[in-house]
Amino acid sequence: MKLNRGSWLSAFMLLLAFPVAANELTGNVALTSDYVFRGISQTNEDPAIQGGFDFESSVFYAGVWGSNVEFGTAAHVELRGFLGARLEYDSGISWDVGAVGYFYPSEGDSDYSEIYVGGGYKFFSAKYSYADDVVGSGGAGDYLEAAVDFDLGSGFELVLHGGRSTFDDEAGLEDYTDYGVVVAKEIRGFKLSVGYTDTDLDDEPLAEGRAIFTVSRKL
Repeated sequence: MKLNRGSWLSAFMLLLAFPVAANELTGNVALTSDYVFRGISQTNEDPAIQGGFDFESSVFYAGVWGSNVEFGTAAHVELRGFLGARLEYDSGISWDVGAVGYFYPSEGDSDYSEIYVGGGYKFFSAKYSYADDVVGSGGAGDYLEAAVDFDLGSGFELVLHGGRSTFDDEAGLEDYTDYGVVVAKEIRGFKLSVGYTDTDLDDEPLAEGRAIFTVSRKL
């Protein structure tokens, strides 16, 4: 399931041309104090500038996204391409299925892809992701996550999140749990958020508890 960048670009362009109703293309940009992915800093605890484009129709969606990263290797940029299908019903039930590719232009051996399936009911959601070649390690891994999203009123939002990463022996990575909380509010088109994230990994400074501050905006 290691799709190349050309495959993702072709799929994205095909979806943009698909004749469905309510097509919408938007952009986004963000500045964050630390790019944390599944509880682990991807920027060596330094800030990150991030942005991308999202395409949405009544059912299908796709997008591209990028961020600076710092792993102590040749990789300094992460690019993502994703596509999927999502439905939401008046009852509050929703489902989501798709795939995402992670690409590192200066270190192509680390490129990998995941498939995922998720569902939700009102403010609760859960998602399962699977990769057969995590970060180009040759080993498989999966991620099971759940979140609750509360509207606190006056424009404030509270999100609680937890996830469990597990890997097979070939991946050479340790299983772990991450969890976090985020409070956000939109002010004059900007979304301001403050969060806290932590993991149960021992002796891993980049996975220790930390506060994260983010300012983002849709374009």
